[in-house]
Amino acid sequence: MTFQRDDIFGYSPYGARARTELQRYEEFFGNTGLGMAVGIFALAKDGGTMLRSEYLKEVIDQGFEIQTKLAESNQPLSPKMHLHYPISTLFGREFSLQNNFFGLELNNETDNFFVSQNSTKLSKNRGKKHVTNMDYVKMVVFTLRAEHQIGWEDADVKNFEMNVVEFFKKFVF
Repeated sequence: MTFQRDDIFGYSPYGARARTELQRYEEFFGNTGLGMAVGIFALAKDGGTMLRSEYLKEVIDQGFEIQTKLAESNQPLSPKMHLHYPISTLFGREFSLQNNFFGLELNNETDNFFVSQNSTKLSKNRGKKHVTNMDYVKMVVFTLRAEHQIGWEDADVKNFEMNVVEFFKKFVF
């Protein structure tokens, strides 16, 4: 029996820049072998938006449950976050949501007009308070990354990643 192998070098020719970059990365961080990376793609079972607080909280909680197994000290996300697409802020630091939120419908908060020249920009929805400029998000994606334990082989990394996949197969929103 021949086992399938995830060999990133299988498609990189000898002397390729990617091989050199990986070698420098491993030297810098003192790592050897594959790092762990698992992508989580979350959709609401009812087809509704993932912007509902209980859905976002569940995705985040499940992500932190897995991360807790990867790190001894893990801190939860702060509620001091401004959720805005495409750039959000957390503790005053900006980050992009473009790699994490898909199937978006934005509200008219961005459809602004001027009452007169040199006046304040007003929103057509000025009577309606919005927490975010998003009305609907079909899918939330996040990636869990970690370094493997000392002594782990590539098969151990694959086994860990598959255990995470099996965990989420059983999970229902």
